[in-house]
Amino acid sequence: MIEIMTSGDFEKVVEALGLKNAKRTYLYTPTEDSPWADSFAVWEFTESEFNILNDDIVDEAWDDKFFGLWWRYAEGTNIADNPDYEVRDFTFHGKPVKAWADTNADHVIAVVDDDGQCIFTDWGYKYLNPLKYCIMEIGASTPKNVDAVCTGLAKLNGMTLAEFFKKYMEEDDEEISE
Repeated sequence: MIEIMTSGDFEKVVEALGLKNAKRTYLYTPTEDSPWADSFAVWEFTESEFNILNDDIVDEAWDDKFFGLWWRYAEGTNIADNPDYEVRDFTFHGKPVKAWADTNADHVIAVVDDDGQCIFTDWGYKYLNPLKYCIMEIGASTPKNVDAVCTGLAKLNGMTLAEFFKKYMEEDDEEISE
């Protein structure tokens, strides 16, 4: 199976192209305080149906046929090979996850206590969710870049993209749409 990240209402594309084996495995619906204003989904495709999706419509015709809908596919991210990043232990929603840390970023904050002493606190390895991480740690905000980073993170943590989002996008007691 091939996983892709899509706009939230991608079923319109799946139906229009007659992709009968495609399956939506994750749907994110943003909250008011979400760093990502639009819903997105993860879909699984067989290789043959992915090829139909990939080959059927050229970029110029996509907007005419599916205006406002998008999809992105990545096999991973080039961050894994970038010497400016190293794998560190992070938390998303308080759950441990391996992720790449920007070695040039300052992940420590200095706080002055009541006695006037500086206390240095490690703050930079905790993010609300993968989207906040992509924006704040990596500087990725477009669907194409977020898909690549999150696909790489999923692989780094031995998960599918859908499993990764299900685990790290919401708190354990939050509702997950599918």
